[in-house]
Parts: sequence; C-alpha cells; structure tokens
Amino acid sequence: MTQIPFPIKLEIIPGSRGRFNRLYENWPFYSDVLGCWSMAPAGFVWDLESILSYKGENPMAGTGHDLVCRSDFFPKIDKITAAMVYAELAAFEDAQSEKQENETGLWKLWQIFHDFITRRVKRNVVIVAPGYFQKHKIMATYEEMAGL
Repeated sequence: MTQIPFPIKLEIIPGSRGRFNRLYENWPFYSDVLGCWSMAPAGFVWDLESILSYKGENPMAGTGHDLVCRSDFFPKIDKITAAMVYAELAAFEDAQSEKQENETGLWKLWQIFHDFITRRVKRNVVIVAPGYFQKHKIMATYEEMAGL
C-alpha cells in the first residue's frame, strides 16, 4: 500500500523566482508501482510539480516523480512507470486532503475540468515531453537544474 509517512519540508531557492525548491530533510515514500521504499535526500533540488509553467496541487507527487526520473535513480524505470508513480502519489495525496464533496454549479464543473487536466492530461504529457527524463542526477545542484 502506498505510504508517505510525513509531508515534505522544503525551501524555495532564492533567485529561482519560485520555480526550484530544495529539501530540508530526507523524504521517504513507499510506491506500489515500484514495489519498494524510495527516498529523496536532503538537498534534493526539483521544481515541485510542474509541466511547462503549470503548477499542480500535489507537491509530494511531483517530488516523487522528479526523483524517479533522475539518471541515477534505482531501480531504473521508463517514462511510463514514472508517470504511474506520479499518478499513484497524487491519488494518495488527494485522499489525504480534505475535499469539499458538496460543491455545486459552475465551481463543481471547474473542479471536474481541473481534475481532468491535473490527473490525466498532465500524467500523459510527462510521458511524451522531451528533454527532462534522466537528464540530471539525484543530487544535481540548482545551477545544474536551471542551466546556469
């Protein structure tokens, strides 16, 4: 069963205009997709949960996804498996948050559309997006990630 024992503790990297973040402490999670525990180490730099400039609402899912996409992550996986890890952690994170079930009208329609974009379209975009998969090592610096 998917497990995330505690939320991520991060800092926004100064000068990155809010795009990049760094973990303060190790962050473990268990993935049913991977069948094992994985850990993003303290100092891990990533962009939370974003494709292009769209920020999502599942930072832990984005963290796990970025971790498994690094070139030195073990076990080695493909982009489809990485997208499945993202979807798994996003579903876990959503289940842990309080959702308003009695939304109505246009707000309810917006939520359905938004959930479709963030859960289905985003997951599929990361499968086909070029250039990011296994481009950096787990402990890549902000400068390496930002191309400075």
